[in-house]
Amino acid sequence: MRVLKEYEKFQRDPPEGCRVRFIDSPFHWEGIVVGPPSSPYAGGVFLLDIHFSDQHPFTAPKVTFQTKVYHPNIDQQGRLCLETLWCPATTISHVLLVIYARFNEPDPDDPIDFEIAHIYKTQRIQFEEKARAWTKKFATASQIREIDWTDRS
Repeated sequence: MRVLKEYEKFQRDPPEGCRVRFIDSPFHWEGIVVGPPSSPYAGGVFLLDIHFSDQHPFTAPKVTFQTKVYHPNIDQQGRLCLETLWCPATTISHVLLVIYARFNEPDPDDPIDFEIAHIYKTQRIQFEEKARAWTKKFATASQIREIDWTDRS
């Protein structure tokens, strides 16, 4: 089963700033992406819910942020659009690397939240201040539930 192979490979060689573990089945994972140090998300720990369909890898997994994040490519419900970068050869490692990279460089030309994209384009300092404030408020380790990544994997 491809999803199990991806999981095993991920555990052997996790992408920088990313971790995953099973929740209740091989098709339901929990992940974290740590905010890159050079971004307004620095110091943030962003919790993800990852669901694979039984059609995987032919359909994109559903990845939803459980942590609130101020970002033009993530909507208020924590959803992001993966369909445009997904093909059957894509792995969840690649998806999480793209998320990590988007923290460094949001794509305001392909936004989900148009208002945040506009602020990013026209008032970058205001955008970065608000992204930092949301990170401090919602994404610090003390703000999300305790995660012990050693007990399940």
